[in-house]
Amino acid sequence: MKIKSILATLAATFGIFFGLIAAAHAAIYNASNAYGISDGRPISTPIYNLTTSPDPDAGGLYYPMGTALDTVNHRLFVNDANDYRVMVYQLNANNNVIDGAATYELGQADFVSTNSTSPTQSSIRGDEGLAYDPVSNRLFVGDSYRVLVFNVAPGTIANGENASYVLGQPNFTTSSNITLSSTSLSGVASLAYDPATARLFVADSSDNRVLVFNVATSSITNGESAMNVLGEPNFTTSVGTTTQSGLSSPYTATFDSATNRLFVGDAFRVVSYDVNPSTIANGENAENVIGQPNFTSHVSCPAPSSSTICSTFGLAFDPLSERVFVEDQGDGRVLVFNAATSTITNGEGAINVLGHSDFVTGTWTTTQNGLSGPYGDLSYDPIGGNLFVPDSSNNRVMVFNAATSTITNGENGIAPLGEYDLSTTESPTYTSKRSNGPYPKGTELSPSGSDIDTVNHRFFVADAGFNRVMVFGMNSDNSIGTARASYEFGQPGFISSTSTLSQSGMSNPSDVAYDSSNNRLFVADTNNNRVLVFNVASGTIANDENASYVLGQPNFTSAVATTTQS
Repeated sequence: MKIKSILATLAATFGIFFGLIAAAHAAIYNASNAYGISDGRPISTPIYNLTTSPDPDAGGLYYPMGTALDTVNHRLFVNDANDYRVMVYQLNANNNVIDGAATYELGQADFVSTNSTSPTQSSIRGDEGLAYDPVSNRLFVGDSYRVLVFNVAPGTIANGENASYVLGQPNFTTSSNITLSSTSLSGVASLAYDPATARLFVADSSDNRVLVFNVATSSITNGESAMNVLGEPNFTTSVGTTTQSGLSSPYTATFDSATNRLFVGDAFRVVSYDVNPSTIANGENAENVIGQPNFTSHVSCPAPSSSTICSTFGLAFDPLSERVFVEDQGDGRVLVFNAATSTITNGEGAINVLGHSDFVTGTWTTTQNGLSGPYGDLSYDPIGGNLFVPDSSNNRVMVFNAATSTITNGENGIAPLGEYDLSTTESPTYTSKRSNGPYPKGTELSPSGSDIDTVNHRFFVADAGFNRVMVFGMNSDNSIGTARASYEFGQPGFISSTSTLSQSGMSNPSDVAYDSSNNRLFVADTNNNRVLVFNVASGTIANDENASYVLGQPNFTSAVATTTQS
């Protein structure tokens, strides 16, 4: 069946549009979905006004600046800062990366928009800092002069959803640097959450302080006042100081729930506070400092060593072994310190380093074991041992196995979110800074013919431009199930498009026809002057499978153009 007739028949019924029909009939209905131009995630959003691969998509990141981990529902939240959104990745039961495609996003209506709009209830314009509430399934998002609170409960979370509350501003449509007070924020850089007391710690970098909010579900209100302030003696002072009680542009924070300690990254150092709710006081002294020999030292980017920090932009705490992970952006690394209350000392040396094989190297690299300008909140899973590092200048979130039993200096990362090809093979790329999936991938088409299997609910597409046939799964009513192909013939993977002459290869396949009685697919392999016959029975079909038969040629390696009976 030729593409003109099948698409004319199926356009209204199944909503499939490729932009290839040159028929004289005028379009009177909108298509309801699309193959070939989509965001490429499993729950796919069609794009009707693009003719090239979308950028961004569900697999790409553009300068990620923080993460938060949901170890119960197995999700990773990532601040995709330059795309003005938060990406939500589904993890497996061990909190390992499943694939490179996000399942939801907040801040944008779809996976291909990058709008930086005026402040609204759903928009995110300058996201830095994430914190997850595992008790009430809430996500706190730092958005420049405000913090947005989203309901991200499974079954409720939705793309582009509205926030439930806002802190730092009186309402959702205001986002400005208002008068310094207990209700204002002026540059949110990081967030940390205490689930036991429902306290949110906000690193208000521009005001040189950390504000502490009561965000219990029973009492949270828009624009509420903070309960406490650290780094300043009161809510109306903003003097950046490097002292035991002062802070200078705090960029990151993490919370130790067992000992009620708050670790704050303060440019070239990390200080820890005792924030027990019964004893916390405004402007209190810090207990310890690492990265500098004492509280008043503020050496800017000394030579890399195990005890120095060039610039602190991300922290995470391991509650099982009392380790603190410190993102040292300037030296392109993550330092690991023993922060046990019984042993921590001022100016102590790190016990491990990631991003480099030693403590004296400080270069930025784009490799499987390297980091380039890591920036933003880290996340650590104490059970599985995975550390999620926003490797910002590499446009990826690098995942390291940092369990105490396996961590080694300079070890390789095990997954680079943001640098996957987005095909069903989900191949990671460790030496690319901006892949969004090599071209072509499992969601792109240059189609020339198609046919449908209404029994097994599959759609076959002759993808001539990429020298392959794509097989898409459909729903039980034969509507589109996913914009990512399930199988392909003619290529060894979803990222190649080579023209070949073999039992499995193709060159410019122009059409397909499906035999429903015998589960066979006939492919017009045009440039090879032949028709290939594939077995596509469920349970037998496989990527890059060999054809069963060939018509028009005596064998699979001949492509002679002849005008004869055979």
